[in-house]
Amino acid sequence: MSFCSRASAGPAARRPVCLLFVLLSAWATNGAAEQAPKTVLLLYGEATTLPGATALDEEIRTQLPAAAGPIHFYTEHLDAAWFPNPAVQRGIADVLRRKYKGRKIDLVIAAAPGALQFALGHRAVLFGGAPVVFVSLRPPGAVSPVPADITGTWFSVDWQANLDLILRLQPDTKRVAVVYGTSAFDRNETGKIRDAFVAYRGRLELIELTDLPFADLLKKVAALPDRTVILFYVLLRDGAGANHVPTHALAAIARATRVAVYGVSDTFIGHGIVGGHVLSFRGHGRQAAALAARVLRGESPGPAGAGDLDLNVATFDAHELKRWGISETRLRRHALAQQALALSLRFERLVAETSTTLAATPLDDVETAVHTALGRIVEELRCDRASLFEFTDDRRVERVGFSIDAAGVVPLPTTMQTDRYPWTLGTLRRGDLVRFRSPEDLPDDAATDRATFQELGTRSLVCVPLEVGHVIVGGISLATVRAEREWPDALIPRLRLLGDIFANSLVRRRASHAIWESEVRFRLAADTAPVMMWMSGVDGGCTYCNHTWLEFTGRPVEEELGNGWAAGVHPDDRKSCLDRYQRALDAREPFTMEYRLRRRDGAYRWLLDHGVPRFTRDGAFSGYVGGCTDVTETKVAHAAWLESLALHSAIFGSLYGHVAALDKDGVVVAVNTSWTEFAAGGWNTPRPPVGANYLEACERAGHVGAGAMAHAIRAVLDGARPQPTLEYAARSGAEERWFEMTVEPFERLEGGAIVLHVDITRRRRAEAEAQRQRDELAHALRASTLGALAGSLAHEINQPLAAIAANAQAARLVLTGGTADQGELRETLADIAADAKRAAQVIRRLRALFRKEPSEYKPADVNALIMEVMMLLRSELEAKGIGVHLALAKDLPRVLGDAIQLQQVVLNVLLNAAEAVADRSTGQALLSVETAEHHPGTVEISVRDSGPGVKDVDLERIFEPFVTTKITGLGMGLSISRSIVQAHGGRMWATRTDPHGLTVHIELSHEENGPEAR
Repeated sequence: MSFCSRASAGPAARRPVCLLFVLLSAWATNGAAEQAPKTVLLLYGEATTLPGATALDEEIRTQLPAAAGPIHFYTEHLDAAWFPNPAVQRGIADVLRRKYKGRKIDLVIAAAPGALQFALGHRAVLFGGAPVVFVSLRPPGAVSPVPADITGTWFSVDWQANLDLILRLQPDTKRVAVVYGTSAFDRNETGKIRDAFVAYRGRLELIELTDLPFADLLKKVAALPDRTVILFYVLLRDGAGANHVPTHALAAIARATRVAVYGVSDTFIGHGIVGGHVLSFRGHGRQAAALAARVLRGESPGPAGAGDLDLNVATFDAHELKRWGISETRLRRHALAQQALALSLRFERLVAETSTTLAATPLDDVETAVHTALGRIVEELRCDRASLFEFTDDRRVERVGFSIDAAGVVPLPTTMQTDRYPWTLGTLRRGDLVRFRSPEDLPDDAATDRATFQELGTRSLVCVPLEVGHVIVGGISLATVRAEREWPDALIPRLRLLGDIFANSLVRRRASHAIWESEVRFRLAADTAPVMMWMSGVDGGCTYCNHTWLEFTGRPVEEELGNGWAAGVHPDDRKSCLDRYQRALDAREPFTMEYRLRRRDGAYRWLLDHGVPRFTRDGAFSGYVGGCTDVTETKVAHAAWLESLALHSAIFGSLYGHVAALDKDGVVVAVNTSWTEFAAGGWNTPRPPVGANYLEACERAGHVGAGAMAHAIRAVLDGARPQPTLEYAARSGAEERWFEMTVEPFERLEGGAIVLHVDITRRRRAEAEAQRQRDELAHALRASTLGALAGSLAHEINQPLAAIAANAQAARLVLTGGTADQGELRETLADIAADAKRAAQVIRRLRALFRKEPSEYKPADVNALIMEVMMLLRSELEAKGIGVHLALAKDLPRVLGDAIQLQQVVLNVLLNAAEAVADRSTGQALLSVETAEHHPGTVEISVRDSGPGVKDVDLERIFEPFVTTKITGLGMGLSISRSIVQAHGGRMWATRTDPHGLTVHIELSHEENGPEAR
């Protein structure tokens, strides 16, 4: 993600010579005859591995031939940082002298301070006095250290902007560790670094990490404390004299440290830095290529640094932003919102300043003023070209009055034929707008225009006609040649407004070039201007208001003259407005102020008023000329933004539940009303006030759930969990309430968390009551089921009792006969004991199922539970002639649950299956019971019958309450069984069995995955 600085205007305005539509695009350089290649020596002060040098080299090699024709490049690297010995540099000079002896060098481009000094020192001997264009760090002081005939572009690191950026993204920063090496190139910013920290004394501590072997440097950055960031400058040589590639060193530092790293070069992006207010070496390469092209064409490029751009741009690495919890979306949204408001105000100011400046400029200086204004437009709107042209009586050509190009953009030719733009010019002459993102967007009848734009490289264009007195006199256009862009609707009225101002300037220039600021001509221009214009005399009293002003106020001109205009100013603004005007009048200086002025309908509107002093030819002050722009909508937008903030605060305060906002350290920054009221109720759970640390409050509370609260909050603050929740109980005296706490990330640049506590007491009580009723119903169902099995169960008990009676009678007879066999007697007594135990087990199973106790979750053996149920049903199944096949898997893991409830589920399912096969309508009556571990973590019980089954549409309905196919059934068995399984954290479902029958599946979790584990 990148937030780039604005681009300044490029070459001077072109004088009009029979020209077409220069505003539209870059002209491809097609020479009539082949040109001999120019020889350019690229001289770099440092190694080829320096990323900045690579970026410069690529841009120069790409841009310079496109602007100046064929180029033959030579390249040399001095490696000054790696080989600083003066003898080595002298040896390099000797090698280059012999290497280029007899070769003509047309231009030397020197990159970096070492290369610039080398070129200056050896220019005459090595390069035959060839011109020099440089790209170098800006030297300290205001005096340029290079001769007047050498030009170039200075770049500098904006240390203060980088420190401001760090504090904006990580406001809790206390220390900044600046990393740089020991070479002369590494240390050339040392003084500026220390100077920049002076403004942050008491807020930021400067740590300079230099003069260290690289291994020691890595240990230092690894041990940096919290609230520290690293600002990486460059490292070509370390304290041990070892040479390094900066990007490799940076990547190693980023891996070693546990704090965020920032940098000062766009070439460091992707090597471990979050970002920074970085140097754009490609931008400087394009600027250097543009200056070099002017030199090679024989044009004057101007003094060193005359065309410098601010090419330091705020650029970020999205991966690193995410790593350090810096929201890219919020960063972009905040930056764009601020940029939009700033752009609106800058544009309004630009309109006011352009209007008053052009109105007050002598006719001989109008061209310069228009040139400056167009340059401002290129700068403010980030386009590649702004152009102003006039229609002529000769329809074959059009005259271009002015055209301004951004740095690095190839200038336009001086003339173009109008027959190449029939659709575009026809549209403009009708007074209509021409706008496209791409030439492909033009209509079918603009095929000639489309081909021309594509040939010239025009990517996007917008052009509005210039109209004076209902006559179209020309047009103003903006174009891009390097990338496509949209031209939003909001731009068009602003561009028309500027066009009207320029149109009036064209009228003034056409009217007369002989009279110095003719009053009549000024009034004509001012009265047709779309802004409110005024003039004052030497004493500051108003002497003139244009027609737009009078239309706005609805008052006659006589009431506006002198100080009469102030009567329309809002009473609350009048004194400050007049005081500001008087101070500017006394100092004879320009001014800009805002105030409210009453419109003709009685409404007050906010105006941005800009005035500039007027002087006669001999320099005497003659008053002011000014212009006003209505900025009410901009002010309203700002007020709405502030109101939105207040509304958000009100909404936060009225949120349901107890809500608190925490910063990234866990400190409470805001709470709602419910939070404060609950905190005063004497509850034993923490609700700290604003300014307190929530995590520390939880540690002090000692409440059973406070530790879990602190853990959940810390997990969100650290980015480990997105939205944890937990439930806990709180007491105040004898009263107890249940709450659910939810923690969410606080979506803002600084990070933090939102904590919400909601009272769930009613829900918990309802759940407890539902569980109680479910247990009651399950118990009733067990009793009903066992009642239905009374006959079978009686038979199951009678069998061992009858055996006991028979064996007792046999023993008595043996003893009576007097011929007792001790062995036989012992066997008889053993049979009696076994049958008694068998009867006791049946009774035990019945008592367990009839028992009414709270649910108790313990490890249980599924196979054992099934076998006990089968023992109870054995007589019932045998009486009905139902066969049972058991396939119980061995070594199954135990499940965690209530054994009685699980037995009830198995009992209900087996009884349903037995009833399904009892009529034998499908053949043999057979049940199959299977256990298995089909999926890791679960045990599955499958009960399959050979009955008629159910339809697919009824597979789910059979588990609904009161749904049954039995005449005497209630339809509650399967419904209750499913609720029991679900309460155990499992699931229950049914499937059809081919060719007929039904299979009921019961899936339960292993002991370690059971409901209590969760």
